[in-house]
Amino acid sequence: MSYEVSGPRHEELPPMDPTYDGDGYDFIESLAGSGWQVVPLWGNQGWDLGDWPLVIIAACKTKGADPVWGVCYYVEHDVTITSHLTKEEQHQRINELAEWHWRHHENGPKDLPPEKGLLPHHRGPYLG
Repeated sequence: MSYEVSGPRHEELPPMDPTYDGDGYDFIESLAGSGWQVVPLWGNQGWDLGDWPLVIIAACKTKGADPVWGVCYYVEHDVTITSHLTKEEQHQRINELAEWHWRHHENGPKDLPPEKGLLPHHRGPYLG
């Protein structure tokens, strides 16, 4: 089990328990009321993001006039958190995680380009 936090102003992100010891579904429950929100779907068709309960992605935004945007990447008890200064940077990080998982677990869009990269409709939050 590892716990890493990095990025600009990461100390401003909502705290998480670095000694978390449940399964993935318990991890999701632990986020309730914390300021972190699980992101289950991504892209304009709402493709699966991650591979529950083993891989979970969550996001947050701090309050105030100059917010910090966070991405939490949970992989079988390992937690990696990155902070970002804009929503666009946060979305880019989630796009990267989504692409990696879609290519390796085949649970995403069937029209991924053969080479690295996502098409515009693969990117960004699911708004459905």
